[in-house]
Amino acid sequence: MKVPCVNFGMRLEPTARSSLPMTEREDALPAGCCFSRDIARLANDLMAMGAIMALSQQGVRVPEDISVTGYDGAFFTAYTNPPLTTIRHANERIGIRAVEMLIELLNGGTGRRESVPPVLVERQSVVEARK
Repeated sequence: MKVPCVNFGMRLEPTARSSLPMTEREDALPAGCCFSRDIARLANDLMAMGAIMALSQQGVRVPEDISVTGYDGAFFTAYTNPPLTTIRHANERIGIRAVEMLIELLNGGTGRRESVPPVLVERQSVVEARK
């Protein structure tokens, strides 16, 4: 099955991947769009909503034919059809920690790296992995 990559207006083979990783880890979620035979992972929720619309217009059912996930955790993703599975950032927590760390630096502290992990919000745009 070929599926459309709505981000670039191209048709991609089922194993196509974006060449722009979001992180240095090879297994991390890629930027742009990443379609495989069973799942479309998009770099943000709006792209995922657009993908669902484009897939629907081509007769491809979500999640029966392909699962779709977004990345942002936008509040409105609970109200899409189907409700979108997304990865939510802890934006408030990230902002608070960034300010706290900046204040530490301004007061002579040493810089350090800290991460705040995102949370998977599971909804109805995905199905369990097919065997």
